[in-house]
Amino acid sequence: DTTLRAVNVVMVLIASVALFVSISLVSILSYLSVVERTPEIGILRSIGARKFDIFSVFSAESILIGIFSGIFGLILLYAITPSINTLFEAGMAINNIIKLGFPQYLFIFSINILLSLIVGVIPAIIASRKDPIKALKSTV
Repeated sequence: DTTLRAVNVVMVLIASVALFVSISLVSILSYLSVVERTPEIGILRSIGARKFDIFSVFSAESILIGIFSGIFGLILLYAITPSINTLFEAGMAINNIIKLGFPQYLFIFSINILLSLIVGVIPAIIASRKDPIKALKSTV
């Protein structure tokens, strides 16, 4: 029991660090997308796009990043789960330390998409509030 608790604590710490890093990277990617596409935002706003339309474009982008990263992460998790279980079974005589079913995979995927959306909201708001004239004048 003590070994299993220690392994769980280490796994939770590693997962927390990975989550923080991924959230940071998605937020940086979303913000850089806004900065790089400022002239495009200006053009869209000048031809009649509403603030909500600009917000929707950048929110959809962050959701798509979340979907693709979630699919990649779940495929990777599914692929390495047998190896991790074999490693712990050989080293500590613990059978099936990772047991995930479809509901757990669905929960992980949903949380990933939700976090990507939450992280992408701030850059989307920044993009939607840009002044069209200033955005057209800016060059990156």
